[in-house]
Amino acid sequence: MSKYLLERIIGMSLHEKRRLVMEIEELACDNERRRKGCCRNVLTALQTNLGLGDGDLFRAAVPLGGGIARSGGTCGALLGGLMAIGLAYCKDKQDLSERIPSPSYEEAMAQSIKLLDRFKDSFGSLDCRDIQKSTFGKYYDLKIPHEAKKLAEFNRKAGYPVIAMGARVAAELILGISKMHH
Repeated sequence: MSKYLLERIIGMSLHEKRRLVMEIEELACDNERRRKGCCRNVLTALQTNLGLGDGDLFRAAVPLGGGIARSGGTCGALLGGLMAIGLAYCKDKQDLSERIPSPSYEEAMAQSIKLLDRFKDSFGSLDCRDIQKSTFGKYYDLKIPHEAKKLAEFNRKAGYPVIAMGARVAAELILGISKMHH
């Protein structure tokens, strides 16, 4: 975990960590209200609140929304959470090249597996297409403008449940707190 993040987390009470998790979740949903892009919106909420990475990753995350370039593949909110976990646990390139696998690599993988498991448990899948079906009753082809608009309406009314979960669970894992009830 990065020195800055570790120092910040060590000094926080459980109450402060839980409040921070809620702030991250709210920011991810607010980001989605303003602009589309589940991966970048989850990632940016985590980056902003935890001091992870830079704007380059925000730009790099753009094509990962909608299940990777709106294909319905791997969930973008999940990918944003995974990217933040990697940033939190893997300090720099040297950290990853010293010993393969390094302790930080192993911890990033362990936390990432937990995030994947939570998504599978909640939605039955890691794919955007299947998550849409389980959450909204059908798959909306995001390459078709009227379908994307319809999903955005349902998502807004439901409170952005997938984005909220991606941000919340990744934050919980990074901050080292157990599953929060929502």
